[in-house]
Amino acid sequence: MLAAITLTLPVFAILMAFGSLIGVGGATYISRLLGEKDYKQIKHVSSLSFYGCLLLGIFVIILGFPLVNTIITWRGASSLSFDYTKDYVTVTLIGSSFIILNFALEQLVRAATYKYLAV
Repeated sequence: MLAAITLTLPVFAILMAFGSLIGVGGATYISRLLGEKDYKQIKHVSSLSFYGCLLLGIFVIILGFPLVNTIITWRGASSLSFDYTKDYVTVTLIGSSFIILNFALEQLVRAATYKYLAV
């Protein structure tokens, strides 16, 4: 089981990278908009980032489920850890929208609250 967790970690890391990609880009833009005091546009950027994460997560689910066995084989799972790895990767794919949202919203909240902390 421990080997299965280790083999699943890169899938989780890729989902983290997707969340960071959207989050850092949106946070940078929000920081610039805070400087311009364009609060209406900040709401648009935040909602676009939020829904973009949800759609990207759904896309990962749709693309990932048919490729679960391929992903596991590519990661080098042995016959002993294959079933456990498949279970972990499946659960990770099911929660991919939430994983991506977690890392994106972290960045967006940091950018939005910086205005109040930099007084």
